[in-house]
Amino acid sequence: MTRLVFDHALGLDEDSLHDIVVILSERLRAHPRLRCPLDRVVGNRWSEFEHGLAHFLAALSARTGDHGGGLSAFAPG
Repeated sequence: MTRLVFDHALGLDEDSLHDIVVILSERLRAHPRLRCPLDRVVGNRWSEFEHGLAHFLAALSARTGDHGGGLSAFAPG
């Protein structure tokens, strides 16, 4: 049976989650087609974005339902 990425049996801890967020953030910044749209949405708030992403992934992992606003939280009001 295929396991979900956030299956607790896989042992996703805070350090692993941080590593995932850092790697994903680096890849998003380097992606030629995604960088420009993300610059418009995230701007110079990458640290805030990474913190929010870590919170989002932790909430998914813990199944708390506290997923926050995701990328829509960065959209101009």
